Amino acid sequence: MSRVALRGSLVAVAVVLGVSLVRADESKQIPVLRKWDGKVKDETLRKASPTTGYIANEKAFAKLWQAWRPDDKEVPKIDFEKEIVLVGVAPGPNDVKVIPQLNEQGDLHLLARASLVGGPGFGYEIIVVKREGIKTIKGKAIVNE
Repeated sequence: MSRVALRGSLVAVAVVLGVSLVRADESKQIPVLRKWDGKVKDETLRKASPTTGYIANEKAFAKLWQAWRPDDKEVPKIDFEKEIVLVGVAPGPNDVKVIPQLNEQGDLHLLARASLVGGPGFGYEIIVVKREGIKTIKGKAIVNE
């Protein structure tokens, strides 16, 4: 793969994930309570990914779960009063790692890493973190709908 193509792939991953970069000295990584990851061959199912990068209610979480994990019939219980779900995706059958960071103002940003495998479908990671201390996500108020 040429350097130009590699750079283009990295930029595409960052855009798809809606990643905001935060300086390490301004924020702290917050613990992940639970996580699930996988790869989906059907590219059309990628539209189930939240455009905000998070899910804040049970109905939206169940819809995503059923689209991406149809073999797991039981949707995990999330206490959306105390927790929030963060979602990262990358094109191709890639491994994805979402790293949530909270700055001193209570703004949550997501760092993400993804492998660079070409091919159909997409890879994802779904993580659950505590809502405590989170006032905004990527500079915007949290919408529970």
